[in-house]
Amino acid sequence: MEFVDRYVYLNSASVVEEVSNTQVTVAIDNPGGRVPYALCEVVSGMVSALVDFEGIVVYNTTPSPNFSSQENKGTVMALLGNSYGQGAANIHYELIGQGTKLILFGNSNKLTISLREGNGDDIDLSNAGPIESFNLLLKLSYPKPNEIQNTYRAEVPLPSKV
Repeated sequence: MEFVDRYVYLNSASVVEEVSNTQVTVAIDNPGGRVPYALCEVVSGMVSALVDFEGIVVYNTTPSPNFSSQENKGTVMALLGNSYGQGAANIHYELIGQGTKLILFGNSNKLTISLREGNGDDIDLSNAGPIESFNLLLKLSYPKPNEIQNTYRAEVPLPSKV
């Protein structure tokens, strides 16, 4: 099946709602169309902080059918490791390896994300918190609508009228 890729850049300016001190909702602006799902992958990420964490884990609160975890705190999107520090007040964390390819509903317009330390503790994302900035580049892959119907209809039996 062929996909149409779309890239979305998220940062502090993308925040449309602060759900709590540890969760923010960001806009991913669905391009429209009738697609059943999208694959979401973090292809690049960087966080600048005032504190030296034991790594940072990027979570999404929306459940994904292709992800499971014993902690049940959300869906892990990416792992960020300490890349370098610039003085005592500016520590950078960058993407380690690849982000996960999560399945999202096709009509998703927003993601509620949170950052947690490597030990599982929530990180304060408010203006008073230790995070100076976060930058994520997402790759959203949508199946081409013309191909969905032929493949999907062959796999799903239609109900009988009896």
